[in-house]
Amino acid sequence: MSETAKIKGIGPASAGLLAKHGFVKVKDVANACVADLTVVPKIGQIRAHSLITAAQELLNGASIVRASNMEASAGKKKGKKTKKNKKGKSGKKKEIKLKGRKSKKKKNSKKKGKK
Repeated sequence: MSETAKIKGIGPASAGLLAKHGFVKVKDVANACVADLTVVPKIGQIRAHSLITAAQELLNGASIVRASNMEASAGKKKGKKTKKNKKGKSGKKKEIKLKGRKSKKKKNSKKKGKK
């Protein structure tokens, strides 16, 4: 088992890909920058950032949090996700009519009772 597999979020397959690109130890990942890790297939910017953080926490015993990580998380907005209202071709909001749906269900239930 590769040493990088100890990092949260890295399994055997990812550890193999990291090793092929020169990231053999936890220290290699912890000292890398995001651009270095995005060269590895299946690792984008977000995953690279989380892997670097996880590797640093593993090395430091999760006691030290980098200032850059704090700034990055402070810029994110938190809250509920809202659905956007869909508009039709005319630009007006579409309305959903529930009455038509309920009446169809009643009709179907009556048909089943007659059989």
